Amino acid sequence: MFQANDAQAKQLVIEQTIRALEFSPKSSDANLAMAQTALFIEWELNKVKKYFLMAAKLEPNSIPVLHDLAVVATIQGNFELAEDSIKKALNIDPGRFQEHYHAEWFYQVANKYELALK
Repeated sequence: MFQANDAQAKQLVIEQTIRALEFSPKSSDANLAMAQTALFIEWELNKVKKYFLMAAKLEPNSIPVLHDLAVVATIQGNFELAEDSIKKALNIDPGRFQEHYHAEWFYQVANKYELALK
């Protein structure tokens, strides 16, 4: 997906992601792929949030889902959802650098500087 540089390649990624979701609508991975496609290719944030929330519902302990959901929620200004998601990810695996890095970023955006420093 991240290598799709031209319109034709991006369209192919979108079509294949749709097919994966049609084939397995209750798959957290398929919903995550749709959310990432909507985020990185289409930039449709409401669609992104919808599919991240579905992926989180289907696989509540998926760190990639919780991480990306926190990032999107921060971008949309939904700090409550962002904080909840990043805290869940950190509770599952407290040693993950990427989650700590994004938690710090989230707290800065939310103007919670003391928590960002932690």
